[in-house]
Amino acid sequence: MKKLSVFLKVMVFLLMLVPAGMHADAKTYVYYGNKLDSFNKKVYKATLKTAKKGLGTTTMKFDGGERTITRGLASYISNDHPEIYWINGYTITTSYLFWEGNSIAFTPMPSWRNAAKSKTAFTKKVNAIVNKLKKKCKGKNAAMRAKVILDYLAANCSYAFTTYDQTAYGVFMKKKAVCAGYARAYKLLCDRLGVTCICVEGQVNGENHMVNYVRIGKKWYYVDPTWCDQGKTAITNFFLLGRVSSGCTVTYSAGVKMPKLTAKDYPMAR
Repeated sequence: MKKLSVFLKVMVFLLMLVPAGMHADAKTYVYYGNKLDSFNKKVYKATLKTAKKGLGTTTMKFDGGERTITRGLASYISNDHPEIYWINGYTITTSYLFWEGNSIAFTPMPSWRNAAKSKTAFTKKVNAIVNKLKKKCKGKNAAMRAKVILDYLAANCSYAFTTYDQTAYGVFMKKKAVCAGYARAYKLLCDRLGVTCICVEGQVNGENHMVNYVRIGKKWYYVDPTWCDQGKTAITNFFLLGRVSSGCTVTYSAGVKMPKLTAKDYPMAR
């Protein structure tokens, strides 16, 4: 009994060393995939399973009847799972054969078929970055961890158009990306470091743009990793903002309803 008591005390002490919301097994926060109807959730999961292995065609059979197939599948997977950077688009076809029933085939765009071959190097790079940031995040709450991640991106990536500029691969492997790359890389690191984050597609000054929403406690805040990388003071002007300061009015992103931003900025945002 005494040994068991000592063991329990040690376990409690070790758990206290892990900041709230941050765990070694932090998982991907799925937002878009969970907003689908039951049929499209099955389609999403089947395609995701194939996509994780590389670039291959997903064929899914289903019972008869009219079904509405989401056309935002590639965006949903890219925004929920930025580590699967090779998903840049799919062609969707449906067919019916009376002896086989209904089926859907998702075929990836051929231009990126070879991109998945770099996933081992990509994963190794991301793991090294995460291990480095974990040390800086030790003892910090979710808001401070979100800031550590943002500081890393600002110091290690620059805005530029490249082949992979809309992906986390562009950020971590090429150190160059546009807004979608910044946002997806930010979400990927937030997932790994226990910060709830989603990618949000919208418009800023009439132009297409991608940012992030981060949840601190029960409230959602606006983060723009791209503009946070535009000067020393920019990071305070575009980090953990409420809807008043951000001026953000994105109601739907890629056809999916977004959570409502809280009104005021997070205290450390300015």
